[in-house]
Amino acid sequence: MARARLLHVLALLAHGATPLTIIESTLHKLHRPPPGQRHVEVPDRLETAKAAIESASVAAHWLEAKNSTTTTVFDAVDALKRVHAVEHLREVQAMSKTGGGFDTDTYCAPGSWEAVLDGTRAWCDAVKLAAAG
Repeated sequence: MARARLLHVLALLAHGATPLTIIESTLHKLHRPPPGQRHVEVPDRLETAKAAIESASVAAHWLEAKNSTTTTVFDAVDALKRVHAVEHLREVQAMSKTGGGFDTDTYCAPGSWEAVLDGTRAWCDAVKLAAAG
């Protein structure tokens, strides 16, 4: 169902003249469920979406969040502090070194902290682009 909606949106975008700017969080591959544990949050979700965009006739301009020239890692941490307690962010960062979980549904893998920062940089860059028109 979600894939069908994505393909529908992509078909609509294919008829537009303005290229779609996509800011990709490439470090999402580091945030993965523990071995042997199935979870809906897996890197394959974004890989599938990217493949659908690339196979559609959409004019796309791809940027990587990790190469951002407008949002630093420090900017990302500042943005995260606006919506999360500092202690929680420290806990995520620490747990990301070895992996673990906050509850039965929320896991943290080695590399999850880097994925969080990369995703936040992508979000910040997207907001800046949208605000600029």
